[in-house]
Amino acid sequence: MNKIFKSIILLVLSFYPLKPLFARELLSGISCIESGNCTLNEILGVAVKATTILLGLSGTVALLFFVYGGIVFLISGGSPDKVTKGKQIITNSVIGIIIIFTSYLIIDFTMKAIGYGGAWNVSN
Repeated sequence: MNKIFKSIILLVLSFYPLKPLFARELLSGISCIESGNCTLNEILGVAVKATTILLGLSGTVALLFFVYGGIVFLISGGSPDKVTKGKQIITNSVIGIIIIFTSYLIIDFTMKAIGYGGAWNVSN
């Protein structure tokens, strides 16, 4: 458990230098920040952009764990413990990917249901 906690901390710290880029991406196109008269639609736009970034990052992490589980499985050398560990990592990462895709579908359905078509729909 301690190893997992250290890995999460290392992952968070590795994305820390990208923090200004995320802030710039979140606030791009929001002209109300200087005046302070933001509408609900503009605030919703920031939330949608943040959700898009978080879903992308979590999907990337889940995919990396899937690859890591495959590598553990492949280099197990027939050791039952390592084979089981590799299968468990792959299973958990697939469950994570399913959760991420499901959350995307729920958010997409909700955004379309309330009529928001701004930053969420890339084709618009």
